[in-house]
Amino acid sequence: IFENRTISPEKTLSIAISEAREWQGAQFTKKEREKDSTMATTGYLRQQQVESSIKVFTDAAWNVSHRGAGLGWVFSDTQRTAFAHGTRIEEYVGSPIMAEALAIRQALVEVATWASMIYRLIQTLKF
Repeated sequence: IFENRTISPEKTLSIAISEAREWQGAQFTKKEREKDSTMATTGYLRQQQVESSIKVFTDAAWNVSHRGAGLGWVFSDTQRTAFAHGTRIEEYVGSPIMAEALAIRQALVEVATWASMIYRLIQTLKF
């Protein structure tokens, strides 16, 4: 795609500045982030919350020199009482965002495992 194509340093710099300005314009200001956060905790989303809802919090730490990550997740109820948690170490993780994605994925795997076990238990109790 880039074969036989030349762009002058001036044109490259001009494009970079233009793209940077566009990117900056698309970012939330601190005031907008605070407003968005307030709406999420007190507005529509709070009204949608169900009494028996479960929240999951995930985090990851990425080690650039080892290309590995530590993953963690905590499940809590509406009163923020933690009832389950887990950790895991992953090797060959390419970036911090990949580490975060793996933490979310692992939390979802845990939920799927619980759901499967509960389903089997219910099926067993029916007979």
